[in-house]
Amino acid sequence: MKKIYVLLLMLFCAAFYLVGCQSQEPVPTTVAINTTDLYVDYTPLSQQEFTNAIQPDETLNLELTHCESRLQMLDIAQKAVDSGAEALVVCLTDSADTQALIDIVRKKNISLLLYGRAPDFSVTDGYDKCWYVGDVPQQAGELAGEILAQANANGLVPDVNGDMLLQYAMLESRRGDFYSDSMRQYTITAIEDSGLFTSEISVFNIPSLQATPAEQPQNAVAEEPLTMETFWDETSAQGIAATMLATTEKDIEAFICADTNSALGVVTALEEAGFYGETSAYTPVIVSNGIDDTLLSYIQEGKILGTVVYDSKTAASVLSGFLHNILNCAPVNENMNLYIDAHKSVYLSYLKVTQDNLTTIQ
Repeated sequence: MKKIYVLLLMLFCAAFYLVGCQSQEPVPTTVAINTTDLYVDYTPLSQQEFTNAIQPDETLNLELTHCESRLQMLDIAQKAVDSGAEALVVCLTDSADTQALIDIVRKKNISLLLYGRAPDFSVTDGYDKCWYVGDVPQQAGELAGEILAQANANGLVPDVNGDMLLQYAMLESRRGDFYSDSMRQYTITAIEDSGLFTSEISVFNIPSLQATPAEQPQNAVAEEPLTMETFWDETSAQGIAATMLATTEKDIEAFICADTNSALGVVTALEEAGFYGETSAYTPVIVSNGIDDTLLSYIQEGKILGTVVYDSKTAASVLSGFLHNILNCAPVNENMNLYIDAHKSVYLSYLKVTQDNLTTIQ
């Protein structure tokens, strides 16, 4: 049986030796996880989901280990191929790794399956044994907007001053990040397409937070400028939200968060500001992109309106199906009936998560 080495860089990175087409004793599997990567929310599936999808297939064996960097992940990939691996599966956190991975597998003409962040297609298009299982970040924004629009139609979104405008604050993971920018653009488009107009409140339009040069003491050390970027950090999100709640003269009716940690930070800021108490006149609603157990509990409690998540169970099943076909020397899409585009890519959907369907997600 052939050996297949599966490498997952989850934001993490992970590598697997898997047994392949010719009769042979199983080779121990290796998995690496990069815990220092920022893009945790956008790894579309967990290693447990991938493991669960693989376990029913007795020809695939899995053991876990760890790494701390993308360079270490590439080193593991190289060593796996040098050891006779006949397939790699890599969850990208940076498309810049595409060329290095293609160079590694091309030398031995083995298959490469990618998921996570989109690869550099100008590179993968030149290698006929590379496939990508991905997502469409724009859809995450659209679905988050639909959650807010439906909640507004159901009377769940406060209109504190009766102006029929949704006054919102957008907490971005990092400006220029494709996932974060998609949440900014497509969430608002979906809200306004529903007939609800919006007005953004940010640190950039709160006069008291924008000091003029004349207000700076001579020879003063310049302070870091306030920003709406959280860099995936819960404490930063809490600080931004608390500052805005304490200084803006307008009532923030909704927080739109580009990642899970930002949403959790906003909840803490609202708790500390007393918005969940019985005496609070209103409570801003929150929508997010991403999921974890704490966020799910907040949805259950009504502290977060909803979130959008990648269909990770299906992604795990697709990857394990592709691996099975490679293992059995079959076409990668055999018996799967998936649409694979010109870049040899399959795109899976995001899902809305609210109180209405929470039990189906947990």
